[in-house]
Amino acid sequence: MANFDQEKNMIVGILQFTEKLPDHLIERLPATEKELFRKTWDEQVKVQFAEVVSQIQSVQAEGSPLWTGIARAGLTGPSLDLKKHLLASAASEGLLRRFLRILNSWLGSLADAIPGVHPVKELKELLEEFLQECRRARRRHQDVIQLGRFRAVRNAIGLRQPAKRLPDAATPFSTNAATTFGDAPSTLQIVLLDDKVCYRLANGRIARAYF
Repeated sequence: MANFDQEKNMIVGILQFTEKLPDHLIERLPATEKELFRKTWDEQVKVQFAEVVSQIQSVQAEGSPLWTGIARAGLTGPSLDLKKHLLASAASEGLLRRFLRILNSWLGSLADAIPGVHPVKELKELLEEFLQECRRARRRHQDVIQLGRFRAVRNAIGLRQPAKRLPDAATPFSTNAATTFGDAPSTLQIVLLDDKVCYRLANGRIARAYF
């Protein structure tokens, strides 16, 4: 079982990885929303996020009130081991939706101990929701285009049979595509210290299939 310093470093590492993710995801937004999210993140939420990380880094002993609250929230011991394994596995495989779902649970627990986490969690949820809306809009647009092309071809060759149902333009990639990113690493640090993992998580094929 990890000791106090190791657990503290794990929590800080997860937060530092989380801090990188919005920068990548915001770049995928349309211009207007990108500007609004960027301004909110850079000028407000990111500052609060840094304060949370600083608070945790400053904890010197397990008996401190802050660490007691973190432990009470289920972010130490076997519970922390489980969550960091799930986060690392999802990140290394490029499974963005799964990573965000686990991260949301993890941030919710941390917010119970540190109120300053709430703005970070809220922005992440807003960003996630907007990405989902963007994907649905793209899907509708692609379906309309595909349907128009199919009808044009059918009319050109004089077909009169009913059009077959078009394939879903946003059919998720097989999870086998995750092998592109390699097997899950044996330690959380390997994942969290690799900026390429964060970029691939936000921009990889699997991520774009869902968001």
